[in-house]
Amino acid sequence: MHLKDLAYFESLAVHKNYTLVAEQFHVTQPTITYAIKRLEQEVGATLFTRNQAHKEVNLTEAGAILLQSARHIQVEWSTATKEIQRLNRHKIHLGLPPIIETYLFSKVAKKLLKANVLQLIETEEVGSSKLLTLLRQGNIDIALIGATENFDLTDLEVVELASFPFIIVAKANDPRNFASFADFANDAFISLDEQFVHPKAFKTLSNQSGVQPHIIYQSNNVTAMKNLVREGIGLAFLTELAMQKDEIGLKKIGLIDQPQPNFHVYMAFRKQHYMTQDQIKVSEIIKSAFQ
Repeated sequence: MHLKDLAYFESLAVHKNYTLVAEQFHVTQPTITYAIKRLEQEVGATLFTRNQAHKEVNLTEAGAILLQSARHIQVEWSTATKEIQRLNRHKIHLGLPPIIETYLFSKVAKKLLKANVLQLIETEEVGSSKLLTLLRQGNIDIALIGATENFDLTDLEVVELASFPFIIVAKANDPRNFASFADFANDAFISLDEQFVHPKAFKTLSNQSGVQPHIIYQSNNVTAMKNLVREGIGLAFLTELAMQKDEIGLKKIGLIDQPQPNFHVYMAFRKQHYMTQDQIKVSEIIKSAFQ
């Protein structure tokens, strides 16, 4: 079986036209025809029927079965080649959200350095939602992610490392120390963008409390958000992890809502991922840093 044949087959299942598929891959139409015939010979069944009235082809039931596997095979092959390339370079691709990198990774890095494996680490620094996509695609080996309770992580191996509440960050002169989310119905908010988990937690609290505070600005930079709060532009919705004790000009307001989402820090990798000895060593060091 040729992997390219599966790519032609999948495209034909979508476009239902040999000419369109040939144009997509910049090959001749007979190339596509022969590829489909090879697959039909290998599986021992007809994969497409021709609809003369609409000048298109449609999947048979055998074709529908193969399509499910074809997609899986191509994804797994692509993932395997990426992981082998990283292995050949003796690198471990670690996903790190900016908040976790800024406020937690230093103690992990110290242990990795002591174990002489820090130099193996290549980092991907984006928000947790984006990291989950990259992890599932095989673009990273291990990720430290932030997730709330409503995240579906069933397809991943995860180890919880820590948990933090969400808070409201306000100017230091704000009189509130604790409040319910509904109390902020008329406040303006600065929010992290959709590659982070915070918007989902914000939406959960909005739905639960029945209020929709106005988001006036989105950012992917926590420091910039805090500076905007200091200038009185609005409030920020962040995990408590991102708020240090000596933040000049700022204060945190605790939320009293029950129940409320929490910011859980997980170490995650794909269930199908083969863990090399170096990756096992790094994962054990990461776990030990939080014990």
